[in-house]
Amino acid sequence: MRIDVRYLRAGDLAPLFQDALPLVAPMRRRKALRYLREPDRLRSLGAGLLMARFLGAREDSDILEGPNGGPRLSAGHPDFSVSHSGALVALSVSDSPHGLDLEDLGRPAKFGLLAERILGPGELLSEPGAAGDPMAFFSVWTRKESLMKAMGLGFALDPRSFVVTPLGTESFLILGRPWHFSTWLLSDHVFSLASAYGPFEIQCEELDAQALVSDLIS
Repeated sequence: MRIDVRYLRAGDLAPLFQDALPLVAPMRRRKALRYLREPDRLRSLGAGLLMARFLGAREDSDILEGPNGGPRLSAGHPDFSVSHSGALVALSVSDSPHGLDLEDLGRPAKFGLLAERILGPGELLSEPGAAGDPMAFFSVWTRKESLMKAMGLGFALDPRSFVVTPLGTESFLILGRPWHFSTWLLSDHVFSLASAYGPFEIQCEELDAQALVSDLIS
């Protein structure tokens, strides 16, 4: 199984914003414009551009919202997942269900408070530094969110109800079935992929914002 991950630096879209905005679905356009902060607008726009380029999703009807908020293609395939944080926005695409999550390693966070919301007692014991170590903590966080996306449940699934540690392990039995994970560090961001099928191959590619917009215009 192969999962293609494409990502771009959202800040590079700043000088391209007006040209790029008409290239995304109207709902995504409105969503991007609602944000007050430029970084939020650019990340939202970047997600729309990636979906337009690699999924052909340029109309609102191309994307359906699942019962727990997760997006899916109205055509039913391929399966995809979108995530953005800090400087990066990413899209993963595969023929099989999966989930992608990324987090900016440098984002300010109250690790103790967040640990209470997402880590089970067993994980606190197995990863003793997780609550204060950003790399360990965000590795666990992104694994959990990637699984919640892959299952189409989002936070309807309590992140404290399943275990994705120790971090050196890549397969876990969760809710009665095996799940496979890959976690890596890229440009000071922690990425995680989760899939019910594995092991899987990852093709990860950084895109140039100007080239992406030019491709969509042409």
